[in-house]
Amino acid sequence: MKRFALQDKRKRNYFEGWYVRILDQAQGLNVALIFAKTHFHKDPHAFLQIFDAVAGTNRYLRFPLASFSFEDGCVRIGEQTLSPEHIHVSEADVSVTLTISNPVELGKKSAMGPLLALPLECYQEVIYMAARVAGSVRLGTKTITIENGQSYMEKTYGRRFPKRWFWLQANRFDEQVAISLAGGKVPTLLFKKFGYFFILHLPQKTLVLATYNFARLKFSEQADGTIWFSLKKGRYKIHMVARQIHPVVLVGPQKHGEMTLDVPESLESTVHLEVYDRHKLIYEGFSEAAGFEWMYKKTDQRSKT
Repeated sequence: MKRFALQDKRKRNYFEGWYVRILDQAQGLNVALIFAKTHFHKDPHAFLQIFDAVAGTNRYLRFPLASFSFEDGCVRIGEQTLSPEHIHVSEADVSVTLTISNPVELGKKSAMGPLLALPLECYQEVIYMAARVAGSVRLGTKTITIENGQSYMEKTYGRRFPKRWFWLQANRFDEQVAISLAGGKVPTLLFKKFGYFFILHLPQKTLVLATYNFARLKFSEQADGTIWFSLKKGRYKIHMVARQIHPVVLVGPQKHGEMTLDVPESLESTVHLEVYDRHKLIYEGFSEAAGFEWMYKKTDQRSKT
């Protein structure tokens, strides 16, 4: 799978990471794992983050950079492995052994489209919008056997996270609807560019609205803390209201891939979604257990292309 593959664009002052969610709401499991490495010149290392949204905790486990490898389509950090088909973690009091199946992918397209050709400081790929997971997860003394869990996977790489951004992901509307939205001020070598993409997977089609295909995006932070998003391209209009619930601080990359950035992320957020074809409402739904990062912190922002 091309989007999963190691990029290794730089050997110095660079980061690359794979992010995967594991969700089984019926059994009280809501976890994200980050397999990653940083080539920050003062502190190069590999690491694994284990974000348990139910417990409200995040663990940052460091490993020597030499323990990281990418072979046969698989990320390996010591004994921990990740691929588009499996997850294996065995570290201290955490154990994860899962198989991944039935992924909802974007085909050959990249979520970033032609933006990949720009000299950006940060790149992002959606590996799959939704998938099934089965196996077992042990967190401390609690072991959960999963038969029909849900998953989402993406990756980011570059020299730093944007200075301002938002990220929203949800696939708990119903069996065949999922969204992924990311946007922010992304510096290039020449100028600062606001870029975004929004992917909507519906039962009969997948819509991509983005900077590069001249879709229009408006967003604003409301007094009650909700964030409103409105997108339009051609005949389609999409409205969303997202609320961040119980964020936990994760660790992200600052300048040169230095892993010292506090990133409040929620895996328990909510999203209300409306999709219009011309002026006809063709889908309305609500998702719990949404992933949400709101790092824009400025009201009434908008992008026009």
